[in-house]
Amino acid sequence: MQGGQFATGDEVGVLLAETLGRALGPLLDYRAPEGGCALGDFVEVPLGPRRVLGVVWGPGSGGYDPAKLRAVTRVLDAAPMRDEMRGFLARAADYTMTPLSAMLRLATRAPGLGDPPSMKRIYRQGDGVARATDTRARVLEVLARYGGAGLTLVELAAEAGVTTGVIKGLVKAGAVLEEDAPPRSALSGAGPFGVGAAGGRSGHGGRCAGGGGGLGRLWHHLAARRDRLGQDRGLP
Repeated sequence: MQGGQFATGDEVGVLLAETLGRALGPLLDYRAPEGGCALGDFVEVPLGPRRVLGVVWGPGSGGYDPAKLRAVTRVLDAAPMRDEMRGFLARAADYTMTPLSAMLRLATRAPGLGDPPSMKRIYRQGDGVARATDTRARVLEVLARYGGAGLTLVELAAEAGVTTGVIKGLVKAGAVLEEDAPPRSALSGAGPFGVGAAGGRSGHGGRCAGGGGGLGRLWHHLAARRDRLGQDRGLP
């Protein structure tokens, strides 16, 4: 590893968003994919017959036959997780006695994070005029509030409190535009944890993974664990 970069075939330790049990530990070793990868990269890796989400956490442990290691399937089109975020998750896991993999899962519940770029679609306000209804008005109000920033179908439906069919109807009428999402690496305004996207509402200047929901759930989880630990230790 040089400067946080791993060349093709290097052994890397990947933290999975899956609880594997104490026998395996929090990290699994893989070979870096063609073109290499970097510290903090979001990756898709094989786990048995499945492919699961993980983050490159550091060099591999070196305790396995390199010829038997499986390769990282691909590096996801997302900004790498920064050192600050990885350190925070590690400290929070120790403090709350929560498996590190569970902390990662809480922090990365982002709709479509593991989808290939061809599957990612975003929605913006268009110039067309659609028949006015209360549900359609809520969709257009949300898009206007975001000032031209694109939202995924799930995010927009949740923000407006409508079904996805309402949004699809607005697309047909030209009042909402459906577009391919730009690469996450090309988006500006990333927050300090390196998982942001431009145009969000986060106080850190960017939408966190999961539209803010991932880190929001993580915050509530930590608060609940803190309160439980305080009660167990007789603290006020």
